[in-house]
Amino acid sequence: MSLQNELNRLFSMVSQGKSKKALAQAKAAIRRYGQHPALFHVSALAQCAAGKQREAIPNFQKALKLDPDFHDAAKAYATALIKLGQAKQAASVLRRASEALPDDPAIAKLTALTKFSERQLDAASEAATHFLQLQPDDVQGYLLRADILEAGNHLKEAAEDVMHAIAKVPNDPELWIRLSMLNAERGEHDAALQTAEQAVSIAPDYPRAIMQQANLLLGAGFRSEAIQGYRRALTLNPGEPETIDQLAKLQTSEENAGLESSVANLFKSAKGRNRAILGFALTAIAEQKGDNAAAQSYLSTANREMAKLTPYSRKSEQTVNDKIMGRYADVKPPEQSESHKGPCPIFILGLPRSGTTLIETILGNHPDISPLGERDSCDLLYPVIDGNLVFDKTAADEFVRRDRAELSEEAKGSKFYTDKMPENHRMIGFLKTAYPDCRIIHVKRDPRDTALSMWRARFADGALAYTYDFSDMAHRFNLYAEMMQMWQRLYPNEIHVVHYEDVVSDPVSVSKRLADLCDVTWLDAMAHPETSANTVRTLTAYQLRQPVHSRSVGKWPGKEDLLKPFLDGLDPKFWPELAAV
Repeated sequence: MSLQNELNRLFSMVSQGKSKKALAQAKAAIRRYGQHPALFHVSALAQCAAGKQREAIPNFQKALKLDPDFHDAAKAYATALIKLGQAKQAASVLRRASEALPDDPAIAKLTALTKFSERQLDAASEAATHFLQLQPDDVQGYLLRADILEAGNHLKEAAEDVMHAIAKVPNDPELWIRLSMLNAERGEHDAALQTAEQAVSIAPDYPRAIMQQANLLLGAGFRSEAIQGYRRALTLNPGEPETIDQLAKLQTSEENAGLESSVANLFKSAKGRNRAILGFALTAIAEQKGDNAAAQSYLSTANREMAKLTPYSRKSEQTVNDKIMGRYADVKPPEQSESHKGPCPIFILGLPRSGTTLIETILGNHPDISPLGERDSCDLLYPVIDGNLVFDKTAADEFVRRDRAELSEEAKGSKFYTDKMPENHRMIGFLKTAYPDCRIIHVKRDPRDTALSMWRARFADGALAYTYDFSDMAHRFNLYAEMMQMWQRLYPNEIHVVHYEDVVSDPVSVSKRLADLCDVTWLDAMAHPETSANTVRTLTAYQLRQPVHSRSVGKWPGKEDLLKPFLDGLDPKFWPELAAV
């Protein structure tokens, strides 16, 4: 058999899934025909097909050493490196091939992936655009560019790319789910629900579509309809942890009684993320029964598992704080010479679980204020911080332009809109430069109650990693308090403090103060956030549909032993109110 026939046979075996046999016969062929680059290439492909990318690297390297212009091998090698999380090495491998084949679609796509992995978003978007020019009907290309655009907070453009994909594959429910999520992130809540409904109409028995619809219904205040959706999703996909967790938090104790034993059995054998989610669900069930010991046991396990999955980096968070504080120190940043036309932002700051959602809901009950939840616009500022770049009027204007482009149509027509992203507390200097007329509301709550509330919560994957360990919480609380002390010095009359405890004890007085701050006429509805027709996207969605109450105030007494690592880690100079404790 000729070498070419042997290669054709080996490539065919790999494509048929016979990777182990192909690898063995490729080794035999190398002994028979000598060191030919294509034989090392097909050996590497066989290893990759078996999921052994790391073992394939030496064979790819041998193929390229024998023939540096073997561009198919370079592309396959780069693909393997990307899967291994080695984007920088993949880019290096591709360099020669991309110079030789500038209009090769596969190279353009791989370049987009490597740049995206390295967070070079502009370069990644450019490469993805080039790929789509070469392959205009490639659905995955549009979705890749949507991922890149979303990471850069270009949500409107990301949604447009998903719509391009839908135009080519209109009956794929996953595409409609993706569009629904982007619409929700942009604050286009009606559109989000409509696109979720479209996903369900295409695939009535698809649990992910039903879950997305149920999540949106819950956020919009349709609790019963949401519960029905979660129950149907669980029937179609029994044992799914996310669905179980939602139901456990929403159902009555009697309804959860039928759920408990099956969840407990699942919990015994579950690992990692699933074990954590089921632990949070069992915590809710145990608390309903008044079994505090069981609740604490489940909660400790759940947080421990989440801490393993999302480790908190004290060093990196300290570095961000140091860079910002070093930039401003005691120097008040310049404001722009003129205000921008359009709605005025209200930045609601505070630690997660401190009452920021409640404040936003109070404000959002006024027709002149659009509540937009946790916006990602400040992600645009991290390259400025990391690179120690100048943030002057020109840079601020560009930030405002990109930020405003992502506003929902409703928000664009409002007098004010709210942004309650927790990380905004780091960005006050930048925000005051960009938006001189913005309102800043700092929500404060007893840190012990806040820490306990965080401990009981499960946040979105990868977010707020410090909330799963009390010592990490103390570290992050100190960074937050130190930063806010600096801003209070620089802006003593422009940061308006609201105490959570005051809000729940006297919502009328607090809501009147907020109305005055925002130059809007106070409305009785502002004192009744439970009547809000606005969508809530945070995990407090199921809590805000009840009248304001003070049951969450003073929950920490009696839990000092549990809180000890947290209390020991708090720096007294940042938390003087706890000095007497």
